[in-house]
Amino acid sequence: MPDSTAFTFRGYSHKLSVDYAIQPTIGYVRDNFGGGFFGGSAVSFSDMLGNRRLFLAGMVNGRIDEAQLLATYANLGHRINWAVGAVQAPLFYFNGSFFGSTPDGDEFFTTRYELLVERQAFLETMRPFNRYQRLEFTLRGVNASRSLVDLVQYVRPGTRMVIDAERVNQSIPSIALVLDNTASLWTGPFVGRRSRFEYAPAFGDWNFHQVLVDYRRYDQLFGPFSLASRLLFFGRFGSDGGQFPIFIGRTDLLRGYTSGSYRRRECMTEGKESVSGCQAFQQLTGQRVAVASWELRVPLYRMLGFGSGSIPLPPIETAVFVDVGIAWNRGNELVWKRDVFNNATWPSTERRWRVGAFPSAATCIACSFSAPILLGH
Repeated sequence: MPDSTAFTFRGYSHKLSVDYAIQPTIGYVRDNFGGGFFGGSAVSFSDMLGNRRLFLAGMVNGRIDEAQLLATYANLGHRINWAVGAVQAPLFYFNGSFFGSTPDGDEFFTTRYELLVERQAFLETMRPFNRYQRLEFTLRGVNASRSLVDLVQYVRPGTRMVIDAERVNQSIPSIALVLDNTASLWTGPFVGRRSRFEYAPAFGDWNFHQVLVDYRRYDQLFGPFSLASRLLFFGRFGSDGGQFPIFIGRTDLLRGYTSGSYRRRECMTEGKESVSGCQAFQQLTGQRVAVASWELRVPLYRMLGFGSGSIPLPPIETAVFVDVGIAWNRGNELVWKRDVFNNATWPSTERRWRVGAFPSAATCIACSFSAPILLGH
């Protein structure tokens, strides 16, 4: 055994070294809206104990000034953890669609988006109460530039940028109570609870109050069957609460109601008061949203008897789901039924639900199979 009296003692060094680097990606994409290059990567650093961490990430998809950038430094060595950083993120909001024609008689279809490029500097503190629950306080300084983007589809599609509308500056503090005691398998949680209750007032060129209530639970029923449920409310209140309309037809909120599914049938008769150019689509957009979801989840590979032995299959889960969602603006009257014979007179808020089945995998590859069954509208 070595002689311990010969050991020397030195102070701990907080020198950072690379933990991991995400494999860089670079490519070129061509679609109906045009073509362009994309690529990005991320690197994570930490000291030996993991108390101090640095994370750098970047992704470019088109224009350099619309790149997604993130730099954050965190200190986790004390009871109160803190982090500082900066982030830039482009956000697109649907702003209407319409048909038109050129002087030569060539028809085209224009989809208009509002582009909001947010640049944030933030300071975040976290006070854990136990292994599962913590209190968060965040202060953000925000600079945002807003512009309009027209995606024009001719026989030969093209894209053009319109005027830069305005620039704003904001300060957004927030406080949140967070709980997460879930246990996960390959494809996601199967038992436990998750919740986040957050309040964030915004001060500056735009003034509003933002409230988030997100409660999720996962219950194992019997055998491989589990039930996942979620209740979500997100809303902005105040004079500028309508600056960022929220669309609930996303696949992570209300499945089966994406914007591309509304042109052929529901939008044949358009309401005069619709901002988007489609009254049915407009009902899914508002400054406040509420969503409830239930999923009966079953691991597919267990049902088929695969997953071990000589046939390596990725973990796959199937689920039957029910989504209910509603979106509204300040001053709207919430109604729970409509005149099904007059599409032009639908109110601006409606109850909607859709039932179906879909597969999900643990990887980031999206499955193309989807078989929703419409029960109500």
